[in-house]
Amino acid sequence: MRQHMWKPLQPSDVVRLAETGEFAKRQLKAKEKPKPKPKRINLLLWGKPVDDFPFLTELLEDYRSNPDDFAFFVGAGISSPLFPRWPKLLKEMIAYCGERLDNDVRDELLTNLGRGIDFLNIASACHNALGVTNYRQFIEKTFLKRFSLDDVSLAYRTLFELRPSIIVTTNFDLIPDHLRTSGSLDQSDSKFRSDFYYQVFTHKNAAEASSSCSRHQPLIFKMHGTATDQDSIIFTFEEFRRIMHEKQVATFLNALFVLKTVVFIGYSFSDPHINDILGLLYDVRSGKGRPHYLIGEFSKTQRLTLENNYEIRVLSYLPSNESHPEVPEFIRLLAEIRER
Repeated sequence: MRQHMWKPLQPSDVVRLAETGEFAKRQLKAKEKPKPKPKRINLLLWGKPVDDFPFLTELLEDYRSNPDDFAFFVGAGISSPLFPRWPKLLKEMIAYCGERLDNDVRDELLTNLGRGIDFLNIASACHNALGVTNYRQFIEKTFLKRFSLDDVSLAYRTLFELRPSIIVTTNFDLIPDHLRTSGSLDQSDSKFRSDFYYQVFTHKNAAEASSSCSRHQPLIFKMHGTATDQDSIIFTFEEFRRIMHEKQVATFLNALFVLKTVVFIGYSFSDPHINDILGLLYDVRSGKGRPHYLIGEFSKTQRLTLENNYEIRVLSYLPSNESHPEVPEFIRLLAEIRER
């Protein structure tokens, strides 16, 4: 009997194939068998049958078949209201700058903030005005504060209850660090620091994150650093551009986008990171590979723009209140389908 001597692609394999040009050849040669038409799923999401949503039935069937093939990309909306979303954060930062900003510069920054544009450039202007010491004080004041599990958004808590194999976040708050335990979520519990479920990495040790991923170990990748290591924080336009071109970070993200189905939650259309990240995803996929999904509040025009520009599948909702309960409802649907 013939034995099949194949093995799944690992992140290092993706990099090697990309460097030799073999990855593109393999993509062209690989002819995926057409998937059978998904069966009807008698469940509701946001008050409607799941079959009424484009792509959703396929997403649920794929997740039920192999949940470890999914990774979750987490934006600032999931950390709110414990930590501010971008508009509120930048408004507070402009105020913190005080007289360090000229009046005309402050007015221009506030105008652009009100229009929902140039968030990273606003961050850069405030960073430069504050200087290193005051900037660090602002970060500490905003992000290094004590909090309990009850303070964390329902969406974040529900995501960690789902126990996805990989969570990537562009936030640098400490919520993932506090939720990563497989035992009690209470920091006063002795298990909190001794029984971790996830390993946590930042862009500074992205190579180790790739290695952990290849060993199928649960991990959290804090792409923009962490508040407890201010030298790791990626906040300004210049820092973000630099991190996107760091080889080890690119290696990790390229492998993730090829090997996993990625679900983005907590991002808005005006989020300063989403376009660059989705652009990288589009370049890696080149119209092939696994589908990826973006869950959030988007107008019809915004949804079509995202789908046309990045070939990402968008599931949009109209939030019923400021806490966006639609997000934990979506995550609970994944948990329910997994148990069927």
